[in-house]
Amino acid sequence: MNIKRFDKIAVVSLDVTGTLINVKGTVGSHYNNIFQSHGLHFDEDNLNRNFLKCFKEKSKGSPSFGSFDVNTVSSGETWWSELVKSVIVTSTMERHDANHVERDRQLAIIDRLPPSVYSDLYHRFGGDLARQSNVDGVVSTSTDNIHDYWYLYPEVKDTLEYLRANKKLLTIISNFDERVHTILRLLGIADYFKTSDGKSLITTSIDTGYSKPHQAIFQSHLDMIRQVDPSITKDQVLYVGDKVDKDLEGSSSFGFKSLLIDRKNRHQDIPQQSRISTLADLKTML
Repeated sequence: MNIKRFDKIAVVSLDVTGTLINVKGTVGSHYNNIFQSHGLHFDEDNLNRNFLKCFKEKSKGSPSFGSFDVNTVSSGETWWSELVKSVIVTSTMERHDANHVERDRQLAIIDRLPPSVYSDLYHRFGGDLARQSNVDGVVSTSTDNIHDYWYLYPEVKDTLEYLRANKKLLTIISNFDERVHTILRLLGIADYFKTSDGKSLITTSIDTGYSKPHQAIFQSHLDMIRQVDPSITKDQVLYVGDKVDKDLEGSSSFGFKSLLIDRKNRHQDIPQQSRISTLADLKTML
């Protein structure tokens, strides 16, 4: 790997999913575990495929968890509940292991599911432990920086500690909803993305009404950074994410320095000096 130096960087801004954290197992496996208790059965691969397809379609019709439409949305719960229902309905219609009678039975069960089922799933992924306790009947008192549905990449904490020790301001830009704050807190890294007086340095789609690679979310983030240090210029911000279009190209087009984190070496078409394989590579570049 060709080492590229970023000598002027004052701010390191990071993506979340695929960069700092990822889902344990698959979305489909978690959905299956929840819905089996309601008499619903799905093929995990089919759920995963339909999740990606339905997510893409819904994001086109209602970007930023609906915040783009009304700009007053404080929670993505309704948006996600509608998405999950479309995923399981589509997956039921594509069940090749069942006849039409079984498919109709499953569709009828889905139609009768109370809103609380989707709400509980939403909060489980968010890590609202108090709400999980209501569902599971067990009160959790764990403070072990763990999450049932998300995990932290192994080099993340050490890298964040290194960057903070070297006086870099750490921030986040993410196409996430409000649950990102709870998830990062439970995984033990939320405090890295706060000012000395406790103000969050996280910019999300649901807050701004825009999703990467839209330039407005990057501008909103820069405005937030300049509330901390008005002297910061675009070329003093390094943005790191795992998507070529949304992260690498989106942030670069805005004027930030940018790197693609390519953990599985899938983007060999991107020049090596614009890619890293792990966040720990930042230690040799900053």
